[in-house]
Amino acid sequence: MESKHNQKTRTEPDTLEFSFLAVIPDIWAKRKSIAIFVTGATIASIVYVLLVPSMYTAETSILPELDKGKILGLGGMADLAAVTGLNVGDAPVSKLYPMIIKSARVLREVIYAHYSMDNKGDSTDLISLWKTKGESEEEKLERALRTLRERMSVTFDNRLGTLVLTVEMEGPKLAADVANNITRELDLYTRTKRRTNVTAQREFIEQRLQEVEQSLKTAENILRSFREKNRRVTDSPQLLLEQGRLEREVLINSTIFIELKKQIEVAKIEEIKNIPLINVLDPAREPIERSSPKRRQTVVIVFVFSLLLAAGLIVARRLPMMDALKRNLQVLKLR
Repeated sequence: MESKHNQKTRTEPDTLEFSFLAVIPDIWAKRKSIAIFVTGATIASIVYVLLVPSMYTAETSILPELDKGKILGLGGMADLAAVTGLNVGDAPVSKLYPMIIKSARVLREVIYAHYSMDNKGDSTDLISLWKTKGESEEEKLERALRTLRERMSVTFDNRLGTLVLTVEMEGPKLAADVANNITRELDLYTRTKRRTNVTAQREFIEQRLQEVEQSLKTAENILRSFREKNRRVTDSPQLLLEQGRLEREVLINSTIFIELKKQIEVAKIEEIKNIPLINVLDPAREPIERSSPKRRQTVVIVFVFSLLLAAGLIVARRLPMMDALKRNLQVLKLR
């Protein structure tokens, strides 16, 4: 014969058993409340997605110059890297371009350019379009830059060696115009910076050429004067050494002069060149469909989630742990 203690121990697990079939009548009984809750949540989601402005994403592909030797050889990108705080010597060029694209030097003109939401609307800059607030123009610009950077995405495809720029805006035409304007400003900035650096190199070479030319003339005059004073130097070892030293000085200055002459001609040619450091493979086009909000998807998700939540709350009330919690709460109230 089993004791009462054993009977109690054996029957306790039965009280913890839970059957989902047992809560179906409760769910059915609360069907009106569930329907009201799900309908309210679904209507709220519909209102939300209708009030949220539609956003459109435009995409453009860029093929940049990735040969660091060519870039630095043209004097092109070292100063651009300094603008964004990136050291070209230590970082790959593939990481340089995304930082330049998002730099204030490039995006400043993009912010102040005028855009229209459609072909007929009045044009305005992004600060006015976004109604950016600020106590000063610089503060408004900084906030507009932050907003634009948040709406931009720049990724580098190592396999193809291309940059993909995406921009999300309130209208399809606006998104395409801003994306294309960013690539234009990037191209203009790199060209301008390249020409500026090449000009600086040419001016430095010209200055150095003048110095070397003067040194060469001085060395030649000294050698000529030495030879005029010393017609016979073959009999004197000391005079031979002195003549050799003066000839070497002339030769060194002459070699430097010839090399600088070559470099200045190359610099002049590079200065008038208009070689782009980036090439736009695929300009941004007006997107046909909006990128956000996903209205149908959002409404379906809210409907399913609210239905599961309502049913889950009813199921949770039948769980053994909920009964135990209720009993504990009643005991605490009695105390």
